[in-house]
Amino acid sequence: MPNTSNLPRIGQAIEAARRLAAQQLDWRVDLAVTGLSGAGKTVFITSLIQNLLASVRDPLALESFVAHERSLVGAEERPAGASEFELFPTMENLRVLAGERPAWPTPTSAVRRTELALRYRRRGLLRRVSETSVLTVGITDYPGEWLLDLPLLEEDWSSWSRRTLALLREPPRAALAAEFLAFVDRLPADAVANEAVAREGHELYRACLLRCRNEAKLSMLQPGRFVQPDGQGDRPLLWFFPAPLEATGGADKLATLLALRFDQYCRKVVEPFFRATFGRTNRQVVLVDLLSALHDGPDAFDDLGHALGSTMAALGVRRGGVLGALLPRRFDRVLFAATKADYLPGSERANLAGLLDAMLGRAQLAAKTANATTRSMVLASVRATIDERVRANSTDVDVVVGTTMSEGKRVKFWAGRIPRNPPRASDWTVERVTFPRFQPPPISTAVGTRIPHINMDAAARFLLADLLR
Repeated sequence: MPNTSNLPRIGQAIEAARRLAAQQLDWRVDLAVTGLSGAGKTVFITSLIQNLLASVRDPLALESFVAHERSLVGAEERPAGASEFELFPTMENLRVLAGERPAWPTPTSAVRRTELALRYRRRGLLRRVSETSVLTVGITDYPGEWLLDLPLLEEDWSSWSRRTLALLREPPRAALAAEFLAFVDRLPADAVANEAVAREGHELYRACLLRCRNEAKLSMLQPGRFVQPDGQGDRPLLWFFPAPLEATGGADKLATLLALRFDQYCRKVVEPFFRATFGRTNRQVVLVDLLSALHDGPDAFDDLGHALGSTMAALGVRRGGVLGALLPRRFDRVLFAATKADYLPGSERANLAGLLDAMLGRAQLAAKTANATTRSMVLASVRATIDERVRANSTDVDVVVGTTMSEGKRVKFWAGRIPRNPPRASDWTVERVTFPRFQPPPISTAVGTRIPHINMDAAARFLLADLLR
């Protein structure tokens, strides 16, 4: 008869091997979510988390995602480990959205992280190893203004100065930069290093950037931390600016000092940030407030396209040198999303999607050259309106209806016709639509309660569904 005394130990060894194999088959994906101020990063992440948690029990939370991926059986948010970054304040954001007087969460001003654990049923042959597995979803939230610093890593101060000054001397920047340009044009060619001059020039340049953002609604503003501070306070490392000087003189020259600080900013601020943020990031979400740029006029619209194309080209094309070492991992998926889709009725959203595609032609091409799968869409992370049709001047018009933040009144809003392609110079008019600020809809903070949205299920499906196998 066979010796059966070792069967229990053999069985334990097999079970241990099965558990180890199951652990090794667990997946991880890291998403970085960015966009310029006002694009809706904080609300996007909050909605994604709450609706993923809700979708375990409520198939309507992320309808097309759940219909396609019926394997999700559990979800929970977890602290982001031993991260050096702030924790993403999911519950705080939900409490603001669901308050007695509903409001929108505070916009992103620092890097914040969180993680989700999604438990799902395995498919195919892998089920023999483990019935279920866990997909860990790391999410990093960071200001889009800082993304604008990435191209600086391939420049030196002199080349950046020439490019930036040329841009500042063209409308619409020229009028807004007049005081700063007068200052730099007065500098002698052999200006000596002087801390007072360096700081004055920095403050004038920063004021110029803020005017470009606040008055002209421009986006291509570098360095990013001049318009979106990093919480580390003012310090000499930041006291530089573009100037029509040659950094070829001695150590006592102003140009040498400015070039040194530009280099220190890149090496001590920009590089460490991107190394920590993108060290293991493999999927990127870029949120675009295209609707506001369209209604802010041709300068704002064109500048947004310039900023987006420049930064995404730097992210997408993994060259050698600094960027190759800094960003060793490729993004395998990049999602571009035009936000605030709830400001448009359903009949106009396809046009906004077409306009986004047209604007992103260069950026998407850059991402594809790095073998990334890209997708663009329109979405509203939290849907604050409903569609309605009204009669105006003997014509039926599709509008949206929502409650205003300022007065708490229900209003009907029409944003106008949205073009599918970037407007030509002759298409622009001086008319501007005044956008109301709508309140969030009624929302519960309870886990498992969905948040109304537009296309967040399509976003979740693109970002996550291929991993739930």
